[in-house]
Amino acid sequence: MTIQRQITAPLNFHVGPIFEKFEDIRVGAAQKLFEVREGTVGILKLRQKQYRILAEEDYQLLYGMAKDAELLSKEISLVLQAAVVVGESDTEASRTMLKMAALQVKEKIRLTTLDGSAPADPFDFDLGDFDEDDSLDM
Repeated sequence: MTIQRQITAPLNFHVGPIFEKFEDIRVGAAQKLFEVREGTVGILKLRQKQYRILAEEDYQLLYGMAKDAELLSKEISLVLQAAVVVGESDTEASRTMLKMAALQVKEKIRLTTLDGSAPADPFDFDLGDFDEDDSLDM
């Protein structure tokens, strides 16, 4: 699975309709909920709690971003574990493992910014050639 999300505009939610009690939304619900359009967040107040109402498109966008963040976290953990191995045993094999882990992340993840501009490539690095007298201080 490759993460690649094209966002044409930054997340910029605006407060939509505010329903002070459930009765406000119960009568004529379809008409009132239609006011919760893409980019707006409706608020339903019940007792001491507030609930947010989102358009389906906004929910899908936020859910997708949360899943992307979860996958990115797992992939970064893999690279960090490989880096720990290099720190404990700085060998050509451990450096190769670190490079392979980083390349695996690069193949799966295509970072984009919310404003659509191209981010810097965080994988543009070179570990250099291994030499027996190299050491890695962590």
